[in-house]
Amino acid sequence: MNFAKLAVILLGMPVICYGQNIADLYEAKPVSVVYENTAPQVRVPINIQLKAVTEVNSDYIYLGDVAGCRGYQQLCQDAASILITSSPKPGFHQTIDWATIRSALESEFPDQLIMLQGGQDHVKVQAAFQDLKNEDLQGSLEAQINQKLESLNVRATVQSLRYRNDIKLRPGFIAWDFQGIEEIPKAVQSGELYRQLSKQLLALATISKDGQTSRQSIRVMPRFEFQQLVPVASRPLVPGMVLKETDFEFQWVPTGRHVIKDLEGLLGKRVRRAVSQGETMRAQFVEIPYLVRRGQLVDVLMNQGTLAVRTKGKALKSGRKGDLINIRLAHSKKTVEGRVSQGRTVEVMQ
Repeated sequence: MNFAKLAVILLGMPVICYGQNIADLYEAKPVSVVYENTAPQVRVPINIQLKAVTEVNSDYIYLGDVAGCRGYQQLCQDAASILITSSPKPGFHQTIDWATIRSALESEFPDQLIMLQGGQDHVKVQAAFQDLKNEDLQGSLEAQINQKLESLNVRATVQSLRYRNDIKLRPGFIAWDFQGIEEIPKAVQSGELYRQLSKQLLALATISKDGQTSRQSIRVMPRFEFQQLVPVASRPLVPGMVLKETDFEFQWVPTGRHVIKDLEGLLGKRVRRAVSQGETMRAQFVEIPYLVRRGQLVDVLMNQGTLAVRTKGKALKSGRKGDLINIRLAHSKKTVEGRVSQGRTVEVMQ
């Protein structure tokens, strides 16, 4: 009997024979033997040691914020990112006990052995904060509202800004957004606003730090003062002057309901009253000049179908461009009605 048979019969060693039957064992043929040794599965413990006090910057508290971990490195890395609970408000604190932390760990690692090391069984979590800076909030608000008003040649200045004085924000870079300002340009365009406006807005803060983002909102009550870019007299203007482009320059002035806002409403008109340098222009300051004066001899253009006849006549009334006035024809003394067109010309349609 060879050694293989002896191992099977005398020693009772467990063997697995591949490609052989039992009869082959007794014929001393070579066999392949594999020994199996299945060890029991061992749970690797996660050893947690709580901090006494910690400070957090984000909206949520993770295991890595409140505890250290010893054991299998990959398990500890995974455990550090486990969400424990929400953070307290900026400037406030809360206490988290071991039971809360253990529950979060067991839900993520149900098959792992979790052990608490050290005598600390709770941790005090303080939420870091920064004070709200009024100049930053006001500057962001002005920038956003003026971006929306730019196409209207109107700008806004925040004269005052009211909000709760106990507001604290999480640390980090703050980007502000304001809900409610989209209605202001509509009111400006429709003429509903006059110089000042107080309006409650919702200020939304997006705070970024170390790749994490948090959000907070506060209600603010700003008081806006509005200015518009309008033409003002670049030099003193005297009655009787016919206005031209060089008589004006543009300046930012407080909004007014009767202020002329564009040059088109001024050029070619006649000054009715004295205007100081830098003064805004109003409708009552100017008038459309008369092209034809009463009693003045004018050219009369009489249109008869495709035939046009030019003659002379006497204006019985003063008229501006586009006005209808009566004319007494010089050759027939007949009175006709015509429309002032340009210069001293009156067109008569027959």
